[in-house]
Amino acid sequence: MSAEDWEPWLGELEAASAAGDDARLAAALDDLWRFPFHEQRARRHDCWDRLFVVLLRGLGSEVAGVRELCDHYARIVMSTEYGPPYDDTIQEERSAYVQRRTAQLLPALTSLVRSGEKSLLRTVDDQVHVEDLADCAPQRVVEEFIAAVAAGSPLELAARIAYLDGRAAWEPPGESVVGYLDHADDMVRAYAARALGKRYCDAREELSPPIPEFVSRLTAKEIERPGIAGPFFSNWYGFGMEDFAERAEVQVEDWLCTILAQRKHPEPDTLPCSNGIDFFAHEIFGGYPGYVRRLLDMGHRELAVEAATEIDYEVADMEPILVELGNSAEAEICRRACWHLAYHYRRLHPEGEARGFVARRTLARGVDLFINFVQPPEGQRYAYAATIFAPPGGAFEKATAAALLDTVLPPSLRGELVSFGAPGDGGVPGLYSFDGQSANARYACGALVLFRGAVDVQRWNSIRIIWHGIPGAWRPEECG
Repeated sequence: MSAEDWEPWLGELEAASAAGDDARLAAALDDLWRFPFHEQRARRHDCWDRLFVVLLRGLGSEVAGVRELCDHYARIVMSTEYGPPYDDTIQEERSAYVQRRTAQLLPALTSLVRSGEKSLLRTVDDQVHVEDLADCAPQRVVEEFIAAVAAGSPLELAARIAYLDGRAAWEPPGESVVGYLDHADDMVRAYAARALGKRYCDAREELSPPIPEFVSRLTAKEIERPGIAGPFFSNWYGFGMEDFAERAEVQVEDWLCTILAQRKHPEPDTLPCSNGIDFFAHEIFGGYPGYVRRLLDMGHRELAVEAATEIDYEVADMEPILVELGNSAEAEICRRACWHLAYHYRRLHPEGEARGFVARRTLARGVDLFINFVQPPEGQRYAYAATIFAPPGGAFEKATAAALLDTVLPPSLRGELVSFGAPGDGGVPGLYSFDGQSANARYACGALVLFRGAVDVQRWNSIRIIWHGIPGAWRPEECG
C-alpha cells in the first residue's frame, strides 16, 4: 500500500462492508497494518471519514475477529488522523476531532461492552490514550457511557479512576484514591494503585508521604493482600526502573523477592489495568540464574521456568537450573524446560524424552536434529518445532542449510516462501532480519523458519522450524 494511495484498497473495503461479506472484510482488515497511517496524518480527511464508517459498521459484524480488528483500527484512526506530531494543527481542533469521533464510536461499542465481549476498563484505557495524544480533556459523554453500562458497581468506580484520575477532580467527598487500596474489589484496588503510581512517577515536587514511605506502606499491604504493587510499579517498568529504585530507595529485584517470599496468597488477575508482580518478576529475572534460583528456593517453580526460558538464547549458568526444572513432576514445567534445553543448549533431557516432549535424531555428517513435541492429554503427540544444529564449532553454508531444510521440511509440504508479515518486510517473500543475528522466513503452509548465525554471509549455526500447519502433518521425527 502506498502512503499516497488510499485506492483501490479503501473502495474494496467499503464494498466488502456494504455487501456484508465478512470473509472478504476480514481478509482486507488483516492486511491493513501495512498501510502507513502516520504518513497520512492531517491529509485526505474524506478518506479517514470513509474508513471510520466501515469500522463502525464492522463493530456490528457477526464475526468476532472482524469486530476486534474494527475496534483496533478505530482507535488508530482516532489517534493518528490529527497527530502527533502536530505541526499545523491546534489543540482546539484536535479536541473537537476526538469529541466527534467519540460520539460516533461509543454507541457502536455499547452492546459489546454490556455483553462483556469488550472490557469496559480496556475501552476506557484506550479512550484515555486517544484523548491524551490530542490534549483533549475528559468528556462528559464518556462519563455518561461509563455510568450507563456499569452504574453503581465497583466496575464503574474502577472505570472512573481510570478515566479521570490526574485529569480532573473526581474523588467523592470523604473518599480518596489512597483509601481505595483497601477496597473489596480487586480492580478498584488495581486502578487506584496504578493512579497513585502515576502521581508519584509524574510528580515534579515531593508528594506526601514521600515515595520511600509510601512504597513501604504499599509493600506491607501487598504482602497481606496482593494485587496493588504490580499496577503501582507499572508506571516505571522498562526505562524507568532506575528512577523507581533511586526514588523509592529500593533494589527492584530484592523488592520483588520480598513480596514473592512473604505474600499471604497469590495475586489476582489485574489485567487490563496492569500486569502483576509475577509478570514483572519473570521478565526482570529472565537471564539471571541467581534470581531464578531464588524463585526456586521460594517455591515459585512456575515463575522460575518462565524466567529461565525468557531469553531466547543460551544463558551462562542457566543450564543446570533448566535440567532441574526438567525433572519436575509438573508436566508443563518439565515440557518448557526440556524444550528450552533442546532449542538452545543442544541437550536432550531424559525426563523430557521419556514423557514424549523431546526427541533427538542424527542426520547426515553428524548433524543433530532436536524435536519438540506437543503431548495432548488425549490423542497422539505431534511435532511443534525442530532445531537443526551444525557440528560444534561449525556452521552451515547457504547450500547446506537449504538441503537440510529440504530434508526436515520438504518443499512439497512447506509450500512457497511468502512475506514474513512484519513491518519492514516490504510485502515480498524472502528472509527477514530485525536483529542482525538471525533471519526469518515464512512458508505458505504456516511454517516459520529461524536461521541463526552470520546474517550478512548466510552462514548458520542452527535452523529452527516452528510448525503452524495441520497438527501431525509434519513428521520430522522420521528423519535420520
